[in-house]
Amino acid sequence: HPRAYLFGYLDGAFVEMCLEDWLTKVEARPRPSEVGEPFEMRILYIDPPGQIAAVKTANLYRGLRFTDYLNLVQFEGRWRIINKVFHHD
Repeated sequence: HPRAYLFGYLDGAFVEMCLEDWLTKVEARPRPSEVGEPFEMRILYIDPPGQIAAVKTANLYRGLRFTDYLNLVQFEGRWRIINKVFHHD
């Protein structure tokens, strides 16, 4: 969703940003495939009670193992992520 927000901890610091700021940061970095990092992402669970859902994923990005929790809402026939909280090991 265009007004989605991300919250979490990165290197011990609390991070809060809107989708546009997050996309700007991601686009400024080399793609993982360009630096030899393998694609590694798993969906650990999906809980879809009707037109909302919660999804937990585990993924590798920039050498860090992240756990992401995504909240989704279905409207206008499409699923949209409305927020993400994350942590890395």
